[in-house]
Amino acid sequence: MLLELSDALAGDIEVLSNILKCLLHSVVQSEAHPQNLNFPRVEGGQNLVHHAEVVVSQQLVKWRGRVFIGNDELTVLPPIEIDFSGLPEGAPRILDHRAKWVKRSAEFKGTKALVADLQQDLRAQLTGVAVAAYRALRVRDYGRIDLRLTSAGEIYVIEVNASCYLEKSAEFAMAAAVAGLEFQALVNRLVELAVERYG
Repeated sequence: MLLELSDALAGDIEVLSNILKCLLHSVVQSEAHPQNLNFPRVEGGQNLVHHAEVVVSQQLVKWRGRVFIGNDELTVLPPIEIDFSGLPEGAPRILDHRAKWVKRSAEFKGTKALVADLQQDLRAQLTGVAVAAYRALRVRDYGRIDLRLTSAGEIYVIEVNASCYLEKSAEFAMAAAVAGLEFQALVNRLVELAVERYG
């Protein structure tokens, strides 16, 4: 698999390096918050993080999602970020299972997706990294690139999601709606893109 990736991405070594660096960050010690990181145990007392957007060293402070529609030509939708400000003090700033699906939990109630208010230069940097990751992994039709931004301004690719959640209230549909693309039109556009590929 890695050999196939390295052959396919020969021209995208920097992007691949960034992705692999994030995967290495994905194996984290869970002793500080074992109740919040409920992932399978592996040797050495570490937990393997399955949802890459949950990958946190404590330095990765902002979650930013960039979403795209297209193949040869990309439509870049408005950036979405997760607001963690409603989480209890000391809780890790992550989107774990409870934050996503357990509606009565403090994690679910304490997080929300919103349109990111970004300065133009930062928006351009995030978009550049996200587009490079989208292209490097040859995503087709649509996708969401999850990023973490450190307090020092470093950008980490956390996940390249080539089949992100398409429910009406999810981040992808939210970004499309902000761009003026209502849900039915969004779904129709994705179908059109797939049909175009198969001609």
